[in-house]
Amino acid sequence: MRSILSPVILLCASSLFLSQLVKMKRFRFQNSDLRLNPQSLWLTLTEREKQIARLSAQGKRTRDIANELCLSPKTVDTYFKQIFRKLQIHSRIELANVVRASND
Repeated sequence: MRSILSPVILLCASSLFLSQLVKMKRFRFQNSDLRLNPQSLWLTLTEREKQIARLSAQGKRTRDIANELCLSPKTVDTYFKQIFRKLQIHSRIELANVVRASND
């Protein structure tokens, strides 16, 4: 009986150790300087996302952008979520700074 339990216990302990190791590595990466800056991530945006970002940087509201591009305001909000996620930013002020720095 003991010979059967030893490998099982070892396997469980190894699994727990590895999951903790993965969590630590993920935390270190998320909190490191390895993340790309928003200016370099600008290149990952689609043309439509860049268009919406530029209009936002001009101070236009969601409703104004939607009317100008013949989109629904909810669609524009969805684009903003994608843009923020891709650029790893959290506000329109940060977005305006990225647009200005992009020189695109």
